[in-house]
Amino acid sequence: MAQLDPINEELHWSRDELHEAERAARLEEEKARNRLDFLARASRILARSLDYERTFRRVARLAVPYISDWCAVDLVQEDGSLKRVAARHVQPAKAELLRELLRRYPPDPETARGAPHAVRTGRTEFFREIPAAVLEREARDPEHMHLISQLGLKSAIVVPLKGRERILGAITFANADSGRLFDEEDVALVEELAGRATLAIENAQLYQEARALNEELERRVKERTAALKAANLELKMEVAERRRVEERQRRQAERTAALVRTAAQLNATLDLPRLLDTICREAVRALNVPVATVSLYDEKRKQLILAEGYGLPEWFRERVAPLPSSVYDAYRQEMGPIVVVSDIRGLSDLPNAELYEALDVRTTVSASMLHKGKLVGRLNVASVSTPRHFTEGELALLQGLADQAALAIQNARLLGQVQAGQERLRIMAQRVVSAQEDERRRLSKELHDEAGQTLTALKINLGLIRNNLPDSADGLRQQLGDLLEWTEETMQRLRLLAYDLRPPALESLSFHEAMENLTRDFAGRTGLAIHYEGQELPPLPDTTAASLYRFVQEALTNVVKHAQAGEVQVELHLENQILTLGVSDNGRGFVVPEVISRASVSQNMGLAGMQERLELIGGQLKIDSRPGRGTRLVATVKLERVNEPAGSQVE
Repeated sequence: MAQLDPINEELHWSRDELHEAERAARLEEEKARNRLDFLARASRILARSLDYERTFRRVARLAVPYISDWCAVDLVQEDGSLKRVAARHVQPAKAELLRELLRRYPPDPETARGAPHAVRTGRTEFFREIPAAVLEREARDPEHMHLISQLGLKSAIVVPLKGRERILGAITFANADSGRLFDEEDVALVEELAGRATLAIENAQLYQEARALNEELERRVKERTAALKAANLELKMEVAERRRVEERQRRQAERTAALVRTAAQLNATLDLPRLLDTICREAVRALNVPVATVSLYDEKRKQLILAEGYGLPEWFRERVAPLPSSVYDAYRQEMGPIVVVSDIRGLSDLPNAELYEALDVRTTVSASMLHKGKLVGRLNVASVSTPRHFTEGELALLQGLADQAALAIQNARLLGQVQAGQERLRIMAQRVVSAQEDERRRLSKELHDEAGQTLTALKINLGLIRNNLPDSADGLRQQLGDLLEWTEETMQRLRLLAYDLRPPALESLSFHEAMENLTRDFAGRTGLAIHYEGQELPPLPDTTAASLYRFVQEALTNVVKHAQAGEVQVELHLENQILTLGVSDNGRGFVVPEVISRASVSQNMGLAGMQERLELIGGQLKIDSRPGRGTRLVATVKLERVNEPAGSQVE
């Protein structure tokens, strides 16, 4: 038995390492999911209203305390000064302290740190830990230092709001009383939030400009109406001007509505193929063009590859060649961020020129899809048969669609990476479980064949020695009898250990027969009344059979340890390729959420272990229990390409 300790210890550490890896993966998955959820909620807030000052106050409330202990938003005014439009602190008293500090000591525009510096440089400032010496240097006088020290700053991030043409402001996140320290993932998260906030500001500013223009128009109309009798000609001119302004306003409203509608469509899914199809359809709808395509950038190949298109025949997708990024970069350097080719017929040396000619493509417009300055791809629209002129407003709309598409594609890719990681983890866990079962099978065979045969030989030899002793050796005969009893007891324990490691029934019997043996043997050992009802099944995969067998073992063991039950019902059924295995008892029951929560905190492998083992084979666990009403555990597994047996054997 001592020789088995290293093996048991190795198995124990293997399980611990697996559990730790699974726990770390779940934490990482939950963290990524929480970040995606936070960004989605922030995007909804930013898209909800065009009053960006009010919107930023909502964003600050969302960020505290999820991201930081306090959050402040400063926007650049027309005179270049900074105005604080939002401030939120996890402690109301310190929120008032922040306002007092801002009132008495306004930020120095030339300071080397903080929001003014981030606005001036356009770079994110990251202070993982803020030494006391830095705060002392920033203090202007003892009273200023006293106010700063009351805040208890520990860590901070200041992110500039970088618009297309200028810096719009900065968002400050800081931790104090919580003691949390920001890391690089927090920096990436708040920079992503800042990018979305910048887009919201620019949209709001466009709206405010349109509203101001409308107000100015109304004022002028009133003035002209008062002078109607004296200046009829002037009135006509004003009416014409109003019509022109209204047309511009209508087009602006249509562009804004298109961007809002597209944002809603893109936020509704993270499935990349569906997302790309939505981008093309919305571009066709917003710009009234017959053809729209999305080409994604392959960083390794340095190529733009067609990923989705609308209005294209299948043969075009099969024959179109990737566009080297160098060709596209050359056009961008010549024309700017939006590449417009008024008539593609004049570019015979362009890649895929013969395909465009076959489709009778004339005017093409391409807008780069960028995420954090990196090329994601390009959004393209085209006219067919006749050239078309695209207005400045239409080009701006196309670029807006491209910006939204870049963000949505990046989010979809992030989700794809998370899902791929989950799948890799599941496959790795399956391999570990399979390796464990193989090792259990090997150990069980060695215990049964080698150690068992050795003990059997020892028992026989001890019996022969005892029988050959003379009558005068009664004491020695008694000692040999004791040794025989100990040997028999050791053999029984060895058989149980080998049985627990890898029950022979899984090797030699059907799964239905293995369940019969398990319930009968368990009832014999424990005295528990177990009723089994099942049917013959087609051969199951080894991993599936082992996982379901362990599920029943664990369930019955839990009944003996915790349920205080008198009877147990075990049921095995297969219908429509769905295998159902249930274990029910008439014990004391429990509150399911409380037990699951305690198991998660203590990392207990009971119910949580059952659930994880079933998930590895594509199964599910349902738990139904109430105090005083007993417990029912049901495992369901969908079996692929399984034909139910013609007859069923039911007990």
